[in-house]
Amino acid sequence: MEETLLESCESVFAAGRAMHTKSREFVAQSWSSERRSDMIVAARALLTAITKLLVAADVADMRQLLKTSHRIEDHLRKLQKAENMTELMHSWKAFAPEIITLMNLAAQRQEDVKDEWTQEQLAASRALFDKASKLFLTTAEAHLDHKEINSALENKTFILGQMGMALKTIALVAEGRELGETASEEVIEIPAAMEGELERTFHHLLHLVEEANKRDLTAEEKGEMEGRISVISRAAEFLSQSEYTRDYRQDKIISCCKAVKESFKHLVDTVNSKEAWRERRMEEILLSMGSNTVELRRELRHAMLDHVSDIFVDTSHPVQELLQAAEGGQIGDFEDKMTKFLHHARDLEKVATLACSLSSDGQGVKLTKYITKRVMILAPQVVNAADTLVGNTKSKSAQRNMAAFEGFWKETVYALVESIDTIIPVQDFLAVSGTCTLI
Repeated sequence: MEETLLESCESVFAAGRAMHTKSREFVAQSWSSERRSDMIVAARALLTAITKLLVAADVADMRQLLKTSHRIEDHLRKLQKAENMTELMHSWKAFAPEIITLMNLAAQRQEDVKDEWTQEQLAASRALFDKASKLFLTTAEAHLDHKEINSALENKTFILGQMGMALKTIALVAEGRELGETASEEVIEIPAAMEGELERTFHHLLHLVEEANKRDLTAEEKGEMEGRISVISRAAEFLSQSEYTRDYRQDKIISCCKAVKESFKHLVDTVNSKEAWRERRMEEILLSMGSNTVELRRELRHAMLDHVSDIFVDTSHPVQELLQAAEGGQIGDFEDKMTKFLHHARDLEKVATLACSLSSDGQGVKLTKYITKRVMILAPQVVNAADTLVGNTKSKSAQRNMAAFEGFWKETVYALVESIDTIIPVQDFLAVSGTCTLI
């Protein structure tokens, strides 16, 4: 690779000299079309040489990144096989400098590439590898001290797996390969940026209503309209029955949903009518259907905010209760708090998914979905750390391991809260806050 770079540099130098010579000749005989043509040819040759040099430099950077990733893979295998703290620390001392090298190379690669998707993959991989590497020694020490406890092994295996996944993603992106080319490779995947499913359904329904104001809809479009209304009705039914939706809002959702269904029924009946008042009646029905649909969407968004305000009001309490139960060493209390914690994690996922489905912010939805997935992956590992501690309450390594996963959990949930804040329109938040204040 060094020879290729040197040859490319020589080519640029030679092309530059030729360009200099041809340019001076053209200046001396600027009226000569032959001199002009020679200068243009020399300029193109220089640009070609520079392009080849830049490509060679990019390939060199990629190879260096891949070599570093391969070395780290070897280090990870050694860390996994360490049987005692001496072996672990020996392997770690060789591994630590490679982390810095990898982070710097990946950061440089992220800065150099222009593709937004590639930048996001590298950013997510770097962040995950950095966080997991900081937790590894803690989890490995807890496992070495408590080899008989399966949950301690699962924590260690999880952290190694997260580092391996991040490393594999960096390597695949550096090689320019599609993620998921090989089914056996687990990699970090960033969801596509698009508005929520339910929000798209509302947009499509309102578009069909608008089209119906201009012309007669085809049979296929009427079927689509009925399908969209059915999807929205199921979502409305779910939210109207949820324990987190306020009672007064449940009634509004039910009435709005009923009004939309009735408007569609009247629309179908009027379309098939031959009466003279058909056109005027159609306008009235479509106006009513459009306003009822908008009102239903507004109420569903407000119901979603009811869920967000209830579930996200105190995200640290469930994990704190789990920690206290583990420190107390009472198995019965621990199992109860573990069940509550996992239920809370599932609630976080449900509410985040609901918020995404009703958002038109594609970038925000993408980030929220990614973080939600991270939350659900992490939840069982927090339980594993607590399980290691509950039977070894005096163990310093088990305490540090639990504290590390508790911190990791809080950081991830906080990131989820921040991302959800970005996809909730301010006017919706103010409307719900104002209603709550009045009530």
